[in-house]
Order: sequence, then structure tokens, then C-alpha cells
Amino acid sequence: MTAEAALIGAMLAAAAEGAAATRPFDGAQGKPFDRVQGALAAWSAGVTAVLLLLTGSGALWFFAIVRRYALDGVALVGAVAAVGGAVALVWLFRRNLFGSVATMVTSLVVIAWCIVLGTLPDFERYKPVRPFSDIIRSRASIGAIVGSYKFSLPSMVFYLQRPVMEVVLPDHLRAVFYSSSDVYFIMAEDEYNTVKDRLPVDTYILARQRMFDLKPRNFFEGSELPQFVLVSNRD
Repeated sequence: MTAEAALIGAMLAAAAEGAAATRPFDGAQGKPFDRVQGALAAWSAGVTAVLLLLTGSGALWFFAIVRRYALDGVALVGAVAAVGGAVALVWLFRRNLFGSVATMVTSLVVIAWCIVLGTLPDFERYKPVRPFSDIIRSRASIGAIVGSYKFSLPSMVFYLQRPVMEVVLPDHLRAVFYSSSDVYFIMAEDEYNTVKDRLPVDTYILARQRMFDLKPRNFFEGSELPQFVLVSNRD
């Protein structure tokens, strides 16, 4: 919240200074420098308000109307952003720079708390690393091999406090499963279905969970969230 408070303070200070120096839309008043400063403040506020309106409208469209993905709080965030951006533009058209910036600041505060209290906790269900780590920790022997296939898991090293290997080639994955130790690997379920028949031993899915994919192409196309599985050579 420290960075947010600094940003809010800077926005309000700039708005107050611009409003006090001159009416930014009134070119006949104030010194030339003050008129330029006020105009820049007004245009900056206008661009920010438009971005807030567009971002909020997009969040409402994807999460509330077409319901492409389910994530608590995002629809409310979108509504607050859209309404805040629209009201801020109205204040600008009424030549009230301070009112416009104050509206956007209030919206950002509400958005931040919505994200902290609603969205971030719900987002945990799309992060499989921690629950997978709990399962591995409860089962793995001292000499167990833990890894991921075709993507990295740096946070799992923290959760397990042990090395986590990363494998990108099918032949290397086959070599790992030749080990006599217990093996635990996380991979996309599609990848597992592709390679499971090539593995030298029987393997078992211990858990599966979806992961939120933030790639813009998948997001706009509405692709299904990828399913990840925890695979082991121990039932």
C-alpha cells in the first residue's frame, strides 16, 4: 500500500497545483507556463480516465457478461473502474480537474481493496504449485526425484526446500523414470497424455488442477484453462 499511497498523493498534488495555477481549459487566464502546465495536467487526467473506463469495460465484458473465466471480485473491479473513468471524464468536461482526479483516486483505492480481499484469495485455486508441493512433501522419500516437464517451477524449490529439476525433452523424461527412487513430476495433462505410453514404468496421477494462463492470445480467444497433473511412479 505504500506505493499506492505515494501514487495517490502525487496525483492529488498535481491536480491541486494545476487547478490552483489556472483553469486548464481556459487559455485566456494565467501565465503561459501555468496554462501549459494546466493543459498537460488536464490531458493526462483525460487519458487516465479513458484508460480506466476501457479497462473496466473490458473486465466487465470478459468476467461478467460473457463469463469467459471465473475469478471473484474482477467484475466488481471492472464496474468500479468503468464508473470511475466515466465520472472522471464528466468532471473534466465540467472543467473540474481536481474532482476528476479525486474520482479516479477513489476508484483506484476501491479497486485495490477489491483485489486484495476478493481476487487474490480466489486466484490461489489457479496456482497448483503449493497444493502439489504439499502432496509431494507428505509422500516423498529423502532420495525422491522431483521435477517439471516443459515449464519451470522456481517457487516449488521454496515450498519443498529441495532441488526441482526441469526437463524439456521426452527422452530425458523417460530416463528420469528409469530411476528406482520415487519420482514426482508436474506437467500439463496434454503433455502427459502424449508421453505416458513412452515411459518405462506405470505412472499414476496423484492430483490435477487448472492453472490460470495469462497469455494474451489464449485469454482473448477464450481458450480453456490448461489442466496440470502431478504424476508419480508410486501409486
